[in-house]
Amino acid sequence: MKNLISTVMIAIVIVMFGCQLETETVILPQEEANSKEVSSKDDVALQLVELLQNDGMAEYLIGSLEEAPGGIAMTDLMDRMEGPGSKNSATDRLRKTALQWTGKHAGNGGLEVLELWMHLPKGEPIWEELLVSYAPSDIEENEGQAIKAYDRAGNVVYLSADKAPDSPVIVVETQGYAALLMEVEKMNAMLRSAGLQHNTVNRGNTGLSRSAAGVETTKLDKIELNDDQEPWISGAAEVYAVTSGIRTTDNAPELKVIPMQYLKNDDRAYYPNQIILFWDDYAYQAANIQLFEKDSNYNYKELTRILIDGVTQILGSLSGQPWISALGQIAGAIVRVLPDSFFTNDDDYIDSFYTIEKGKSYIGYFGAAQNAKVDLQPHFVPGS
Repeated sequence: MKNLISTVMIAIVIVMFGCQLETETVILPQEEANSKEVSSKDDVALQLVELLQNDGMAEYLIGSLEEAPGGIAMTDLMDRMEGPGSKNSATDRLRKTALQWTGKHAGNGGLEVLELWMHLPKGEPIWEELLVSYAPSDIEENEGQAIKAYDRAGNVVYLSADKAPDSPVIVVETQGYAALLMEVEKMNAMLRSAGLQHNTVNRGNTGLSRSAAGVETTKLDKIELNDDQEPWISGAAEVYAVTSGIRTTDNAPELKVIPMQYLKNDDRAYYPNQIILFWDDYAYQAANIQLFEKDSNYNYKELTRILIDGVTQILGSLSGQPWISALGQIAGAIVRVLPDSFFTNDDDYIDSFYTIEKGKSYIGYFGAAQNAKVDLQPHFVPGS
């Protein structure tokens, strides 16, 4: 009877707490926490809790994450750990766990890479209150749910999904920046295989081609996205650009995917100083830039196939047209073939910047959907 009453009381407390979530935490008894089934992300979080027991490792981990607000791949973080205490059972297990996770296929068909990022509260962080957490897989579909976390003693606490906590939180991520970079590489490979990207130039993430004189580019100096109202635990929105233009005088299309892993949809300006258009790619002096957010509804393979199908369907009609008309049709085909779900408030498509001209500056320039505003400047990169 006592056990039944205790169980009912715990359930009542949790229900009451779920109805009044702010930034408070609720600490469960250790035996209650230990009775719960432990998921793989729980296991990583608990391994991090063990690592944080070592003061030297805790200081290094916190410092590294403070310096990299976008996050760090766990393999990179573990490989860089040096100094007293770096070779211990906690770091060894985290290295093995990270290696097993790298390139793993998620349930949605995307790729997973184990990485960490740090939520920092406003004001001076109190590191004694440091927590370790992760975003539940269904966080987008279950607004207002409690977020499970661990304190430095290994106790389970619950946080509000709607309001960021006043405590610093190390967040375990598997489909963040590092996964985006890996997926972008594969998307570009698919575009090359389909004949929609120059096959002889593989520029990786930089996109930089070389000549004796140099290369003319357009650089993204500033970008601002509308607030997406995502839960804080979801972290930064993984945004990438699809650039498109005319590669040859017979209007052959050129498409490229460029990662913008520094971006977060929180209604603030970013100053990436990122080269985004490489004019050696195009036969004519204008191109398109379209922004997308990596989301769970369509994986990178599906989205790339959608883009390839949409553009290849219009290839026959492009030849012989004025190039400026063909340029518009390529960008239009990309938008037209996207599923309807891409245009909801919480999904993949962000905005389009049509007919960006070589050598022209764009300051405070809104995209067609007015979901993004950019500063673009011409930029010449001298040859070696």
